[in-house]
Amino acid sequence: MRARARRVSYVALALIAVLATADCGVPESTTTSPDEPQQEEQVVEDPQGQQGETDTNEVADPGANDQRDPAEPPVATVSYEQNGSAQTTQPLSCSSTWSFEQDGETLTVNTEAPHPVEYSADGMPAVSVSEQTKVDVSFDVPATGVTVRRWSEMDILGSAAPLNGEAVESELADDGSASFNVQPGFRYSVNATFDAGEALYVFTVPSV
Repeated sequence: MRARARRVSYVALALIAVLATADCGVPESTTTSPDEPQQEEQVVEDPQGQQGETDTNEVADPGANDQRDPAEPPVATVSYEQNGSAQTTQPLSCSSTWSFEQDGETLTVNTEAPHPVEYSADGMPAVSVSEQTKVDVSFDVPATGVTVRRWSEMDILGSAAPLNGEAVESELADDGSASFNVQPGFRYSVNATFDAGEALYVFTVPSV
């Protein structure tokens, strides 16, 4: 009986050893196919880099190139055509009266300058045309009114006192720009009024 019991015990121990050996193997659930790692890389792909580039493009700095000094009078530009080509020049900025807001207060700056005929024609901004030509004068602040006068450059040279000049017909557009005709041999002044003040501009049209 004892011998038989020993055999049964040996058989039982053998079965337990076999089962233990089977349990130490690698589970099938942890076995991965060659395709699974590639699938995981696609799922875990970090889109942050592409998103950063998109954000950089969308948040482009608009800049502040059009910001103007509120204490300065508007800048004028004269536009015209010469031989079918568009030309521009900036007239001389003369006297002005300009108001602006600073720290909740309204300040007014008065700038005095010589009479338009007291400037030398040498180096003065010029519109170079050979015949009567229409010009457009625009401002970086819309004008509410414009008065144009002209003087003959020959009369300026021969006179020691300021001259009255003559009025020039002009038209004020809805955008605050003005247009009028110019002729060679004359000096032109443009007195423009704005909501915040007024300013005087001068240019010449040399004789050809």
